[in-house]
Amino acid sequence: MANFVYNKASELHANGGLDWDTNTFKVMLIGMGYTPDHDHLTVSALTELANGTGYTGGFNGSGRKTLATLSVVRVDASDRTECRISSSSVWSAINAGQFKAAVIIREMTNDADSIPVAYYDTVGSGDTFPVTTNGGDVTINWSAVGAVQFQT
Repeated sequence: MANFVYNKASELHANGGLDWDTNTFKVMLIGMGYTPDHDHLTVSALTELANGTGYTGGFNGSGRKTLATLSVVRVDASDRTECRISSSSVWSAINAGQFKAAVIIREMTNDADSIPVAYYDTVGSGDTFPVTTNGGDVTINWSAVGAVQFQT
């Protein structure tokens, strides 16, 4: 499956319910048992990577990394708005099994209220998941991944 924006996030973006400039967004790692679906409404529908060394999942878990250096750019040439992340997400010394994707989320009061925003199973220049953790660091360089793209 290719990278995509969840339908609920697209709706919230259009209605002003997702503010890339002021809301806090995080990234979580997705376990192998998850079947991607554009229609998933909440983070509760996702299958997170199992807890292990360097990764503790669940609501407000230390495995979910806060995204930093966010910006919004209108791209007239391709008729879209891009929500960009200029920094990297790093999990140090992670050994928690295999994961198949990364999902950007807006974490709210619990996983039943939190919104999945964008699903990534391809990063950088053609690198793909799954990734097997082995005690080393895992880094997602968001500048190489590309922006979350909402059609205008």
